[in-house]
Amino acid sequence: LGFLVVVLVLVPAAAAIAVLRHDLFDVDRLLGQSLAWGLTTALSAAIFATVVATSSQVFGRGSAAGATGAAFVTALCLLPLHRLLQTAVGRVVDRDRYVVLAGVRQFVAKVRDIVGLYLNPPDQAIVLSVDEKSQIQALDRTQPILPLRPGLPERQTHDYERHGTTTLFAALNVAAGKIIAQCQPRHRHQEFLRFLKQIDTATDPTLEVHLILDNYGTHKHPEVKKWFRAHPRSHVHFTPTGASWLNQVERWFAEITRKRIRRGTFRSVRDLVQAIQEYIRANNKRPRPFKWVASANTIVRKVRKYKWTLETGD
Repeated sequence: LGFLVVVLVLVPAAAAIAVLRHDLFDVDRLLGQSLAWGLTTALSAAIFATVVATSSQVFGRGSAAGATGAAFVTALCLLPLHRLLQTAVGRVVDRDRYVVLAGVRQFVAKVRDIVGLYLNPPDQAIVLSVDEKSQIQALDRTQPILPLRPGLPERQTHDYERHGTTTLFAALNVAAGKIIAQCQPRHRHQEFLRFLKQIDTATDPTLEVHLILDNYGTHKHPEVKKWFRAHPRSHVHFTPTGASWLNQVERWFAEITRKRIRRGTFRSVRDLVQAIQEYIRANNKRPRPFKWVASANTIVRKVRKYKWTLETGD
């Protein structure tokens, strides 16, 4: 009887105090927590009464063993039952919060997956960081670049002539630092499929290939999915939405942009493509792989910290 009093009175009271302390103005969550604890209390009482009624037929009415067994069974069911009910009620009452929390769980899972590939790559496999840098402009300055002078940096005019664009598809071998690349005029799924075929040809056929991709629509096109199904040795790992910074090839794109593209003068798209290819050949002769040092826990902790700062202003 004492345990039943605790279940019926103290547990809902403690839950109500906790909810009121943290969610007094969050009506949806307050309602969801109240319903979840109310259902938990009712079902716990029903479980307790059922076990007592069953045990009384075995041990006799008023048996201490029956009451103890009922209390033990109810205690075992209490927390799992509450978690189940809280999730179910949350989906109905506070759907927006449930969707957000589901997204957070997916973010954490994807971060752990990708960082795990960087820090502990699988055996007998190649990890490739894949993406495309689109709309690279072939720009020709209207005046020659002014060279360095004592006290003055290298300078270039602000105006330019634009001679077209190209798209650079690149796959960075995370372990070796080498690049598989291809320049194409557009970045549709057809061009991406051609690049995938190049990757498949350029890699050792005896090894598994793990491709890290962002959520660009081209990467999830039905034809691309069909190609992956036909090539089971290729495994896809998508970065979380809005987290392309997890893709190491983005860092390599920053390098080629800073060192070759931004400082260059190109009178045609052919000159631009030739300059990109020369840079890639030089990179592959002396590759320098990036060293990933941040653990998944560190990344998740920082993201949560800045998310809290944005939401609260603290």
